[in-house]
Amino acid sequence: MARWESNGRTYTADVDGESVIIEGHVYYARWRGANGLMYTASTGCRDKDMAEQWLSRKVDEAERVISGVITQREANTADKSQKLIDDVLEIWGDDLKAKGRTAQHIRECKHIVENTAKACGWKKLRDMERNAFEGYLKSRREADDISARTYNKTIALMHSFGRWCQRRGMVMVNPFTGLERLNQKMDRRYQRRTLTTAEVSAIITAARTRAVDAWKAENRAMCYMLMASSGLRWREARDLRLSDIHLETKTPFIELRAEGTKNRKGGNIPLHGATAAGLVSFIKAREKSLVGDCGASIVAFPGTAKDAPLFDALPLEISRVFAADVKAAGLKSPDESGKVIDAHCLRYHFASELARAGCPVHILQKLMRHSTVDLSMRVYVHSTLDDLAGAVSALPEIGADVMDVKQAAEAMADTTSHTTLNPTLADVKTLHSTSFDAVYGDSDRGDDKAGAQAKTPVNTGDSDGGRGGNRTRIPLRGTDFKSVVYAYSTTRPRR
Repeated sequence: MARWESNGRTYTADVDGESVIIEGHVYYARWRGANGLMYTASTGCRDKDMAEQWLSRKVDEAERVISGVITQREANTADKSQKLIDDVLEIWGDDLKAKGRTAQHIRECKHIVENTAKACGWKKLRDMERNAFEGYLKSRREADDISARTYNKTIALMHSFGRWCQRRGMVMVNPFTGLERLNQKMDRRYQRRTLTTAEVSAIITAARTRAVDAWKAENRAMCYMLMASSGLRWREARDLRLSDIHLETKTPFIELRAEGTKNRKGGNIPLHGATAAGLVSFIKAREKSLVGDCGASIVAFPGTAKDAPLFDALPLEISRVFAADVKAAGLKSPDESGKVIDAHCLRYHFASELARAGCPVHILQKLMRHSTVDLSMRVYVHSTLDDLAGAVSALPEIGADVMDVKQAAEAMADTTSHTTLNPTLADVKTLHSTSFDAVYGDSDRGDDKAGAQAKTPVNTGDSDGGRGGNRTRIPLRGTDFKSVVYAYSTTRPRR
């Protein structure tokens, strides 16, 4: 018998050789696996009968692997699928963090999975199944009237979570594979509209004059200007440092750090001349604000200000502040068509102006830092009615060609007494390739036989390709021709 004290309490226990036998709160089990090794693990059961059933399942599992009914991998997956979803979400969140995902993105992903599991009644990974998930989405669509974008986003995220579990051997198959998604174009709840240059200027002016604090207003106005001329997102612009702006080079540019961009790849964005000029004076004022106005004898230590943020006291979320600036600029959001104006519209403006200026699509894609050209052109580039009208007006005039078609048709109709010829545009081009004097040259020279042969239509009996009627082939011969030229038309009555 052994006796000891711990935290003011006295404990006793039987002694077995050099070990002390302590009675635990749960039962442990020991069994031989399919590979012949002995395993010891906690059953997690306080009741002996339940612990024996747990051990029986382990023994049965080993026997099925030995007999070839299941593989060891399937047995391991079945064991891992017993894990609680809440515990797995913590591991998934750590993996997303290691990949560089933001804390907000991780919270949103975990929140969607937690809500889905709670609504479907899932506790463990093995409980996840397709039918319950589809029923949950259908109920949300009917009861909560969620948009197609939210519907598809939930499917994409659950599919990503299921694939992650499958790759780590926690489930055999991804239960969320192949789910049908909705057409987002048919159900867009939030549509942005493009801004004109005058509207962007009005918003910048409103931001500069609306706030009581002039320095904060100047920060916000400069940030708007930079976003509209470089395509930066709000968080990307907000997280810029003074050292990220390079104005001393021949081509001024912004150096985007990988951790500060959405795709975590970084990049360099060239600056517009007007924006670069505005940044020169702004950076001087910003550096002065960091050092303080303490006289000429006080100067900043070299390099101390370079790691400081470019903008001062900008809000983390800009939606409400930007909406107030839009209202102060005299713009309506949403407008009559239901489209809204938010800070991301400055990025839309950047892409649309590049396309309007004739920027090649591959350059536009690189400046927008998109994965595909389709995303840049389909979502971000907006064309106004004036843009479309300008494209149509660039077409060549075709009025003169239409008159030539009419005149040619009338001339050919006059040469045929028993049929009416209605040549197509291709037929007229065939006639225009040879002058009418050459076509009918034999008739002009008095060769009645040749002229009669040229004017006699030959019915080939062939179909005209779906236009109705038979196709007539007229041989055109002239004294200067060594071969026969044929013009085709249809035997339609004149309209």
